Amino acid sequence: MPRKVYVEEDRHGRKKFVIERRGSSSRSSTAELLEAAEEREASLSAENIALRNRLSVAERDAWEFRNLTAEYQHLVNEHHQCRYLRAQLDAQIRDTRRVEDRLDDEKDRVHKMGETLRRMKSYKEKYDEKWNEVEVLKRRILERDDILRLAETRIEDKNKLIIYLKKYLRDHGFRVE
Repeated sequence: MPRKVYVEEDRHGRKKFVIERRGSSSRSSTAELLEAAEEREASLSAENIALRNRLSVAERDAWEFRNLTAEYQHLVNEHHQCRYLRAQLDAQIRDTRRVEDRLDDEKDRVHKMGETLRRMKSYKEKYDEKWNEVEVLKRRILERDDILRLAETRIEDKNKLIIYLKKYLRDHGFRVE
């Protein structure tokens, strides 16, 4: 009767092949031993193939782990670079907002200056109108003064004529008051 081979786990959870032992009374024949050895070789070959498959899976997992680690490191580097770019972008946004605020202030200032300029133009137009009125009034005053001088000159001439005529009449015996 061939010896039986079975798998047994030890206290650490490792598997091992155990061949059933018989007492000294029953000796196995060579054919039985050969058959047991072939069975054992077949089971060891199967175990070897399984271990090789597990090794290739473990190597593939290790390779994937290295690739994932490299990809993770690449992403970490990109993340740090993105932080740096984000800080630069935030600084540019702050600068842009500050410039926009200054631009708005300048627009308000220009608008106020435009209103002031329009008011000043209005004041200048009114001033020019008043200046023209003053010039017209000055000319009229000069004309009136000329007219008054002429009138005074005429009155003076008439007064002289009256005085002359009174004197003439007095000289000829007329009484004149």
